Amino acid sequence: MNPLVGQVTLVLILVILFLPRRWAALGVVSGVLYVTQSEFFVVGGIDFTAIRFIILVGFIRVVMRKEVSFSRLNKIDKSLLIFNIVYLLVFALRSQLNPSIHSGLMYQLGFFCDGLLSYFTFRGLLKDLDTFRQFLKDIAFLILPFTIFIIIEGVTGRNFFSLMGGVPETPILRKGYYRCQGSFRHAITAGTFGATLVPLFIGLARLANKRFWAVIGIILGALITIASHSSGPLMTFIGGVTAWMCWPLRERMRIVRWAIVGFFVSLAVVMKAPVWFIIDRVGDLVGAGDGWHRANLIDKFINSFWEWWLMGMPIEKTADWAATKMPWGTVDVTNGYVSVGINGGLISLVLFIWLFKNCYQLLGRAMEKIRRGDTQNDKRNEVLLWGLGSALFSHMMSLISVTYWDQSYVMWYMLLAVISSLTEHSNWN
Repeated sequence: MNPLVGQVTLVLILVILFLPRRWAALGVVSGVLYVTQSEFFVVGGIDFTAIRFIILVGFIRVVMRKEVSFSRLNKIDKSLLIFNIVYLLVFALRSQLNPSIHSGLMYQLGFFCDGLLSYFTFRGLLKDLDTFRQFLKDIAFLILPFTIFIIIEGVTGRNFFSLMGGVPETPILRKGYYRCQGSFRHAITAGTFGATLVPLFIGLARLANKRFWAVIGIILGALITIASHSSGPLMTFIGGVTAWMCWPLRERMRIVRWAIVGFFVSLAVVMKAPVWFIIDRVGDLVGAGDGWHRANLIDKFINSFWEWWLMGMPIEKTADWAATKMPWGTVDVTNGYVSVGINGGLISLVLFIWLFKNCYQLLGRAMEKIRRGDTQNDKRNEVLLWGLGSALFSHMMSLISVTYWDQSYVMWYMLLAVISSLTEHSNWN
């Protein structure tokens, strides 16, 4: 492991172990932002990157201090566990039928553990609205240096984090602009990090005593998104802002949902190509050249339904899904939903969507109780909950164009954990 990576990781581990919950949570996010993840060493046959160490230490902390309880799992906890277990079991069963994918099983097992450890770490660290409000304000301060490094990378074409290893010194140049990635392994995951924070900061901006840092956070998140020069993060950003535009209609969301369905049905009628090729059209509008690839990926996935629906399908069968291939001979699966279906079959994809449904259901119930005045909480907390829902929608948009890997999965599980914790707040039960 790079000595600089090791030193920073050690400092963050001490922060996570010994400081209060809010600071420990910030220590985990600092590991996402300021430590590259390609450097690792092997323990017992398992590859440990810096973020894997950090998450493991965070989980040990919340368990030893009894900051998280496994005796009372709520609806989101259970749906997340069920999805991950079924997904892993389907993949494992298929690997027994096809010994050539045993190495893939170890990767899936590692990702299974990483995700659940991340989730329950944040379930223990961010447990109430007051802590979460202060945490968001601190995040805005925390990403300031990262944004400065990203801007320098875009201007000079030199990535500061290359000193840690694991990321290139010079980022990819596209159409005259550097695709900035910072400590992340790709510009898309870096841009997605910034884009998915913006809806949370918008909710925080409604609180007068937090407004300054909330506005700073919005600006920084937008700058990170722009610096990535990627269509996926841009659409993620637009998705989160669009969700906030529905705020005045929050008591009529059933009408909004049906209007969206009607809109896509109308598109399906008038478009010559399948409706998902709207992604290609949007990509052309924003000047991105990969919209067709993402639309074509969905098209191939749907047309191959009978190959993957039962138990998924070997990833090698996707080799002819696009003109370009990955070095190992498969298509670049730049879609989280497609990845779930290919690896875990239809049942895993349904359970994945069920997880989103449960998150929105519990968010809706909590907001309804606040509107009715059935709780002791300030009604301004409603905007924080709406911000969580908007951030979740931005992740739903993001997953159309990326699968979470490197350290980006940590922030995804953080959001799920916060939604789970805040919607089971004692005053809302």
